[in-house]
Amino acid sequence: MLILKLIGSYLLTPVLWLGILYVIISYNQRINKERKQFRVAINKDFYEGRNFIKYGLFFFVMGSLISMILGLTLPTNSVYIYQILIVLAFLINGFSTTSMLLVMTAAGILELVVPRFITFFGDVFPEISGPSWLLLIFISILADYYLTRNMKKHPLSPRIKSGKRGRNIATYLGRETVVFPLLALIPSGTLSSTLNFWPVFNIGNQKFSLILFPIFISTSVKVIKRAKERVIQDKLKNTELLLGLTFVLIVLTKFMYKTIFD
Repeated sequence: MLILKLIGSYLLTPVLWLGILYVIISYNQRINKERKQFRVAINKDFYEGRNFIKYGLFFFVMGSLISMILGLTLPTNSVYIYQILIVLAFLINGFSTTSMLLVMTAAGILELVVPRFITFFGDVFPEISGPSWLLLIFISILADYYLTRNMKKHPLSPRIKSGKRGRNIATYLGRETVVFPLLALIPSGTLSSTLNFWPVFNIGNQKFSLILFPIFISTSVKVIKRAKERVIQDKLKNTELLLGLTFVLIVLTKFMYKTIFD
């Protein structure tokens, strides 16, 4: 019964359907541009949809294991705030994991700067959420890294554009988009009072509920006058730096919260 409730609540999240819509639009744009430039679709296979499902299931298992082992705990409001941030990331420059992470990081910094001075931020980011919010970012970057690495195996869509001297330049584009459920803990107070049927269990002296938190990941690669493998490798190096930095921030934030709130 718990599994059905979790799946049902996840299927109602706007982020999931936004991701599905985004994948369909990306596929149609790719096909239409290829037909416009080459009079034929280079690859009609809907691999965007297949990868959406395949990687979604893989990230669900791996991400949820990390979440449960490290105790990812988020306030109920984070479920709604995250989906608002998704929309903001779209408005910045079209959705990408990078733009989403920038918005999430900004929200996290605001929480560290004004955690006790503005009631709104205090409600959205209580003491327990700082390290968990960074862990959420870490899992997102890790998924982005895996998607980027696996783009070496996938074909890129060719484009032809005019250069400065009137010569045609070949460009190759690739994009992978995934929405996956992440199993996380939330304090039971708000959710259980709103949904009386939602199961609650105890960990120590605290009550928690389980939730499938929707994670939206979208990464792209653009190749111009370089080998695809080299472009992807350079992007992976930058992502590795982000992973390392986020890990350090998680450790530092853990100590900060322990020092400030103990």
